[in-house]
Amino acid sequence: MSSSLIHNYPQLQNLIKRDPSCYHDEFLQQLTYFQNVFDLVRLAPQDPSNTFCELLQFICHVSHCYPTECSALPANLIQILNEFSTILNPELRTCIVKCLFMLKNKRLISIQNVITSTIVLFKCQDKVLREVLY
Repeated sequence: MSSSLIHNYPQLQNLIKRDPSCYHDEFLQQLTYFQNVFDLVRLAPQDPSNTFCELLQFICHVSHCYPTECSALPANLIQILNEFSTILNPELRTCIVKCLFMLKNKRLISIQNVITSTIVLFKCQDKVLREVLY
């Protein structure tokens, strides 16, 4: 894999959607990187992280190609929302909610799980998040 492809998520996303089996190793590499960044976000949930949002969006866009590898993703996202809902960086919180909706559209999480996990977010003082939730 070329080094330019490692951080060019739209290009890698396009390649994965065309032929998931050929890019399985590259996806696993990105998934491992995401898990490391996810752990860092859990340590400092109030800090912004563009890397986290970019990786999360990439993984959610191609998650239907690798449902087994992404099976824990919805539960992890719900868990971080439950643990840090009020102190989580607003951009991260909105990104996570949007990605949960994307996973719902890809049928990797049920609408009931999305609703029950996002209903508690209405207590957050975040106008953008409320617009997304509506």
